[in-house]
Amino acid sequence: MYSIYLLYLGLPHMMKAPADKAAGYTAVTVILAILLSWILWAIVGSIAGRGLWGPGYAPSATIGDSSFEKGSTGAALEEWARQMEAAGKQVEASAKQNQRVPSAAAVGALVGAAVGGNTGVAALPTDRMKAFLPETLAGLPRTGLSAERNAAMGFEVSEASADYGDGAGRNLRLEIKDTGGAKGLLALAAYANVESEKQWNGGYERNYRADGRMVHERWDANGSRGEYTVIVGNRFAVEISGQAASMDEIKAALATGVNVAGLEAAAAAQSPPGG
Repeated sequence: MYSIYLLYLGLPHMMKAPADKAAGYTAVTVILAILLSWILWAIVGSIAGRGLWGPGYAPSATIGDSSFEKGSTGAALEEWARQMEAAGKQVEASAKQNQRVPSAAAVGALVGAAVGGNTGVAALPTDRMKAFLPETLAGLPRTGLSAERNAAMGFEVSEASADYGDGAGRNLRLEIKDTGGAKGLLALAAYANVESEKQWNGGYERNYRADGRMVHERWDANGSRGEYTVIVGNRFAVEISGQAASMDEIKAALATGVNVAGLEAAAAAQSPPGG
């Protein structure tokens, strides 16, 4: 977020770009950077035997046509580009009205669009976040909790975490992050549908999709420690980590101990129409 903002501020000074064109140049630069990186990933993925775009990618017309199949990665990126273009025009208009100094709201909208932001979507307040931290997890009592909400560049992010333990060396930690207005960034990542797996002696790490959700898991048998993260509603990142007998035990802790349905309902309730 801040790198995009710094690019916007620095272009007139470092590249001698006209101040009233800096927003448009920033938008184009970010779009091109993401397009190039996705093309590179697609090439690397084809060599490695994994397609970045996944089964959802299917242009509905010939090359040069900007129409993509609904729900595909191409369609998501096309919509993101339109939002960036619109936000860039707002910054330019604001700069013209304020002696080449755009308003903070206009710049915030540009950064929000760059990270896939959704206007009108506020991160959950801390009291609601704490409500998703159960008193017990996998039979372990809660020993502490914390929650905070921060706002920057026109959108909010909330985080709540709790520790659980039996005092005999068995410990788990639950973290829930609400991306709020930046949830579109997770949606774009979900469209990419990238899967990966890495293994070593006594452990592994995987990224994949299950039941329509992005999932990350890591297990180290040498230390009997694991991490399991699920993206809920393309908005909430729910992670359980710590000591366990197996990864199945950590997965069961999330499935039975966390109100995932409640998080999905919260995400759906604040989604803009069609979002």
